[in-house]
Amino acid sequence: MDSSTVKTVSESLRARGLTLACAESCTGGLVAKLVTDLAGSSEIFEGGVVSYSNDVKMKILGVSEETLASHGAVSEETAEEMALGVMERLGSDIGVSTTGIAGPGGGTAEKPVGTVCFGVSSRYGVRTYTKRFKDTLSRDEIRRSAADFALSLVEEECEKFDGAGPGQKRFTKNDEGFICAHCGREVLPLGYTSRNHCPFCLWSVHLDVNPGDRASECGGLLEPVGAEPNTKKGGYTIIHKCVKCGEIRRNKAAHEAKVQPDDLSLIIKLTGRHDY
Repeated sequence: MDSSTVKTVSESLRARGLTLACAESCTGGLVAKLVTDLAGSSEIFEGGVVSYSNDVKMKILGVSEETLASHGAVSEETAEEMALGVMERLGSDIGVSTTGIAGPGGGTAEKPVGTVCFGVSSRYGVRTYTKRFKDTLSRDEIRRSAADFALSLVEEECEKFDGAGPGQKRFTKNDEGFICAHCGREVLPLGYTSRNHCPFCLWSVHLDVNPGDRASECGGLLEPVGAEPNTKKGGYTIIHKCVKCGEIRRNKAAHEAKVQPDDLSLIIKLTGRHDY
């Protein structure tokens, strides 16, 4: 394990004010150990769950029995639910999971020794991967390689919180509609693109620059944290919080975005209300 990898990930989390939680099976807590080997890790690490048994995967992380029965513990489906489960239960910004076969026994023709499935989740969704490390590696080498790859996924996920840079398209078109380049969700109906923001993450589509109403003075990305009725003008006002410094400022130009009540998906997400 390259210690610089862990240091880079820790610095990336700290610089953005993010926290990590991990759900580990085959790595047996190695990801958590590597992160907490560094001083000050309490600022960026919520905790971890070593879910070696299926019972722990189900009871603690919320992995469904159906998923385990249909796909097995070593599967991207299980890795996905592990990553989402640990993020939701420990309240972290990012969740990462590992589940695999470190050997020397336990492999099959379909899933040989060295097969490891990964999941990484955040408010931007969840991604899964399968890596097949060489079966000539020792058990310890497979586990360390898996932990290293898991941390690389965390580093990639951190970068999503920076948002799209200048010149990047905010939406990409597919056969059914548009996909937000920031959060990856399908933006439907097509009319949403004319409102200059994604109804899910409020990512601005103003020209080809980082939106000014999403950047605070400290340089952190603003994320929607609440919604309240606008009593003067009607509709709702979305309140933003800086993910880097944590400050909420009542500056319309920089920290609020006005949306109409027909932006249902976002209002429901932030308020839980369906009665407007």
